[in-house]
Amino acid sequence: MALAPRLSIDEDRIRASTHPLARVLWFFSYVRRVDVDCRRRVVTIRTTRLWLWRETRVIPFARIDRIICCGQGMPTLSGSQTAFFLISLGLKDAGADLELFTVLEQQPHAHDWLDKMAGAVPTRLGDEAAVQLVDLLHRYIGVPIARD
Repeated sequence: MALAPRLSIDEDRIRASTHPLARVLWFFSYVRRVDVDCRRRVVTIRTTRLWLWRETRVIPFARIDRIICCGQGMPTLSGSQTAFFLISLGLKDAGADLELFTVLEQQPHAHDWLDKMAGAVPTRLGDEAAVQLVDLLHRYIGVPIARD
């Protein structure tokens, strides 16, 4: 299970927006939309907070230095693991990274002796949704990926 942005992918554009479940959890008070436009060579980030405050940032590809993906594991009450992946853009002329999205993804369970006896092979790493988004950004923007 993953709580990742909803994606719409065209030949020259990626549109990503806050997952509907995340919107519900925030009582519809927070929405982020990211538009990667290869034709215009810009990333547009639109953020709405508390229904009233809207912010729009337009970042030309030329200002983007790298794509950053940081992950942090976290145990849950059920005993399974969950990980948060923060996906950001590193800008050439800014001191701080520009956050795009946070992806929440359930980690696969550890194979026990029964799985090993049955010959089960692990099929998930637990970062598929985050990696898919980072790889798309890398392919469309064309800057290196920095994994911290």
